[in-house]
Amino acid sequence: MIYEVANNKRAEELFAGWDESIIWSCLQGVMGHIYAENKDAPASAMAILGDFCFFAGEPNMELASFRPTWYSRDGFIAVPGNAGWSKIIESVYGNRAEKVTRYAIKKEQGVFDKGRLKEIVRGLSEDYALKLIDEEIFSYCKKTCWCGDFVAQYADWKQYQKLGLGAVILKDGVVVSVFILYGRNRD
Repeated sequence: MIYEVANNKRAEELFAGWDESIIWSCLQGVMGHIYAENKDAPASAMAILGDFCFFAGEPNMELASFRPTWYSRDGFIAVPGNAGWSKIIESVYGNRAEKVTRYAIKKEQGVFDKGRLKEIVRGLSEDYALKLIDEEIFSYCKKTCWCGDFVAQYADWKQYQKLGLGAVILKDGVVVSVFILYGRNRD
């Protein structure tokens, strides 16, 4: 039996060491869901947010096979916590699973060079502009296919105002790039 974990503190240890804002959002109860094979003392867990599903703890076939009834997407990005999870995911999904390398942005605090970013923005041609996401841009992203996933995890503008932070690059007034920061570190 698979359970949604109501007290996410019980699953925190399983995800220790993963520097992923998606996992932080799930563990903090901000957005996403945590599922486990045992709701009181989980040995295995998965964090689901959007297209991502992170597996942690002891590899568990039943958990790897589980899809919540609310999850309506055709596929997802399964991120194994160790080689055991990789084998189980491959076993469960067979040729429907495709192994890919995922690249992430370095997340070292205090290393980000704000001066360099300002320099890059100043170097943009006049056709481009950097702008924080406001209600109008949030609505545009919600209803636009290519950038809808960037804001899909927020129920509405009010929730985004409270929990989200993001910016867009506009070219001639049209959104061409989106950056959203999920989770706890909004500084």
